[in-house]
Formats: sequence, structure tokens, C-alpha cells
Amino acid sequence: HFDVLNGSSFDVDAGVGLERFLDPQERIQLCPIVFVGHSAGPDHTPYGDYSETAVDAGLRLGDVAIQSTHARLILSLGLGLEHQQQTFSLQGAAFSKDTHDFGVFAAGVSAVFDNTLTVSPRMSVPIGLTNGEAKFTLDLAISLGHRSERRGVLR
Repeated sequence: HFDVLNGSSFDVDAGVGLERFLDPQERIQLCPIVFVGHSAGPDHTPYGDYSETAVDAGLRLGDVAIQSTHARLILSLGLGLEHQQQTFSLQGAAFSKDTHDFGVFAAGVSAVFDNTLTVSPRMSVPIGLTNGEAKFTLDLAISLGHRSERRGVLR
């Protein structure tokens, strides 16, 4: 919901990440990530129709807090860089574009089920963005990796 524009948007995000263990016990993970997102709306504001595209790349450090045969709970902290482009348009023609580049600090927890499905609530705080506010997201991930027979984990 955009309070300033008195409207809401339709958001689509996609991301990829890679899980790399840093210790032999496979508890500490370093995960490079890249997300791309697009928001369409709100439309018909006093300033025109609004849209935004963002690219976020960074690293997350995770620690397996709890582990069982079929599930893991991972606490994570991360730093990244984000590039946003915001556009106002009238009747499909862009008349105002603005870009922002800033850092992002992220903290979250992930529940991983059978090394296949991950549910991750996350908080992201912009660094160096004037009037930036924290955002809260809920990510759903499905692994496309292959299972290692030696340890039963995805590689």
C-alpha cells in the first residue's frame, strides 16, 4: 500500500541464490543472491500511473539454529546493493523517471523443508536512501538443485 499516493500496487518478484557451506558441520552458510522486482501501480494518482523496477544483489550469512531429519531453521543477516527506477506515466507515455542506488541490510529466518521448500520472512532496511523505510517480505522458494547422496543436501 502506498500511503502517499493513496493506492496499492501489484508486485512481482523473482530471485536466485546459491547456498555454500563455510564449515564441515554445514551449519554456517554464505549465500549470494539476486532479486528482480516490478511494481505496477497505483494508477490514476494525481501524478499519473506509477511503476517501479528494482534489482537487488548481495550476500547473506546464515546459521542453522535448529535441524531435524526433514527441516532446518536458519537465521540470516545480509548486506546488498539495490538499484530502483521509478516511473510516472500518462496514457502509457513516461513523463518522469527517477533512479536510486542504495545499500540494504536484511535480517530474517528461513524454514527449510526436505531441502526443497523454503519459507522466509525477512526485514530489509535501506542504507543511504533519503526517507527510506524498512520493508517486510515473505519469500517462498523452491529448490531446483540436485540432491547429494553423500549428505542428503542439495548441491
